Formats: sequence, structure tokens, C-alpha cells
Amino acid sequence: MRIRINTGLFFYIFFLTVFVISMGGSSFAQTITETVYYRSDNHVVNGLNARRLNTVNTEVRDGICFSGVTNFPGGIEAEHTDSVYIRHEDGTETHLVTDAAFTRRSGMSEGYQSAAWNCPEVTLEPTDAIKIITRMRTGPVIVTERTFVTEQLGAVKLHPTAWTFTRFTVNAIVGGGPIQWGFITCILHGAEEAATRIEGLSYEVYVDIGLRVFDGEEIKNIACDADAEPHRLRIGKADKIYGIVLVPISDPMASKIHIHDGTSVKALRLL
Repeated sequence: MRIRINTGLFFYIFFLTVFVISMGGSSFAQTITETVYYRSDNHVVNGLNARRLNTVNTEVRDGICFSGVTNFPGGIEAEHTDSVYIRHEDGTETHLVTDAAFTRRSGMSEGYQSAAWNCPEVTLEPTDAIKIITRMRTGPVIVTERTFVTEQLGAVKLHPTAWTFTRFTVNAIVGGGPIQWGFITCILHGAEEAATRIEGLSYEVYVDIGLRVFDGEEIKNIACDADAEPHRLRIGKADKIYGIVLVPISDPMASKIHIHDGTSVKALRLL
């Protein structure tokens, strides 16, 4: 099925659209705010094999650790930071910040430490994921780091919110004395007793407003955007105007419903 659109006639677009789509159901919230945990298992997302960031934690504790020898165990200091990237489907990345949410563990102690970073507003593709590199230093030198990545978020925008990075950090003596001592310093993660995490990750997803199409074989859900302004094709429901998301017909999420948007043939995007 193909609908030709005169881009100057919005009401004509809407008139044609109602013949191929039906409305039902209720709108769902378009903003997701969640806590993601630094898990102990790996997965591959957008070509990157890394530890998993997920809203559900694992049960097996893991650690980002460094060990050494010191003459003064009370003087051990370990510093912790996180760097944030957007990992795209083609394997490229957009850098957001380096060494954010700084914390320091001094002396022989352990426990949770938190610091915040203000995420900017960032436009996303639904196939994008969040990549985190967690680093630990003793002095000016990076002694160890580990990479984590979310699933593809299915999001269209990161909201400008404060992310709180909470890490379970440890400095401990593991033997030696009386002149030299062995020590270990860690960021522990991946278990209930070591729930290193990011709180406040907030992003916008395409909306299910109950828009459905029959593509000749079955009924499909169509993605809408609560921000109608960027979209040439729009629809109203419950006194609100939504944008109907269009994608190239080669897009993996393209439906069989095609229209010409005044520039090229596009497909309604599946949800």
C-alpha cells in the first residue's frame, strides 16, 4: 500500500491516513527513568563485547581490582571515575564525558560511595546503547578499567538529568608486615551486597498511542513521537498531537505502509 502526500496539505495527509490505520488502547508514558546495575556477565551490543548494564542485577560478585605492596597501608588512596559514550549500531561512538563522578577511597575501609554527573540532552537512534568505562587510579596512573554496555535502548533522546554513580569500593590489607604490606583495592559489582549502579538514567522512547495498521498480512503497532514538531505526518488523540515516525523503507523497523513525504518514499516505523 502506498500513499502519496502533498506536503503542503496536512489535512489531506490526515484524511488519507485514517483509511489505513485504526486507533485503540491508551497512551503509555514516553519517558523512562531507571537504575542500571553493573552486572558480572557479558553480552555483545552493537559489536562490543562488554559487561552488561541492566535494570536487574546478577547474583555473582565481581570486581575491578588492583593489588600491590606498600610501606604505609594507612596512606593508600584509590580514585574512581566513569566515562560515558553512546555506542551506535555501526560500532562508532559519540563521547559524552571522560572521568566523571569522581570518588576517592582513603586508608583501609570499604562501603558505598556516590557522585553525580549531569547528563546533557542527546538525540539518539533507537538502536543506540550506553557504554560506560569504569576506571580506577592509585595516583595519576590508571591501574585498571572495565567496560560496560546497556542493551539497545529503543530510545530517541537522553533527557538532561543528574545520573548518580554509586560504587562499592574497598581498600584492604592482604598480608605482609611489619615493613611492607600487600594491599588490594577494588570496585566490587554484580551482586546484592555489591550493587554498584547508575541511578537516574532517563530517556524518551517512541510512544504507543494505540495506532495500528493492517499490512496485508497482520495488524502492526506503529511508533509515534510525543514531540510532533519534527514530523511531517501527525495524528491527534485525546487533545494531543503526535508525530507519526517515518523511516527509510530499508530500515529493519520499516512497516509495509509506505508514503512519499515530499522528498522520498518512507515507511511508517513499527514499534
